[in-house]
Amino acid sequence: MSLGENIKKFRKENKLTQEGLAKLANLSRSYIADVEKDRYSPSLETLKTIANALGIKVSQLIGEAETVQSGGYVINNEILTEDEKRIVELALKQYREMKELAKKEADK
Repeated sequence: MSLGENIKKFRKENKLTQEGLAKLANLSRSYIADVEKDRYSPSLETLKTIANALGIKVSQLIGEAETVQSGGYVINNEILTEDEKRIVELALKQYREMKELAKKEADK
């Protein structure tokens, strides 16, 4: 999902119009529309302002993976099932083991 699509998704989840988000973020409605259509790339400060107006983190706007307080995981704004979580954890464990082995081989 693009940045603009994420902003639109979170705006709609918050039951806000573009005008409503614009007012909360102290931006113009047309600017919000252009960002949602990926015509403009907002600065980090503007992203922070939009995220604050939506009550979320900037990382959520840009679609970064993050841990959910319930103990689940979110990747690209999708909550993983328990099976998916175990697979990701196993893959990460294997990746770290392989990385450590490669480091030891390089140190020889």
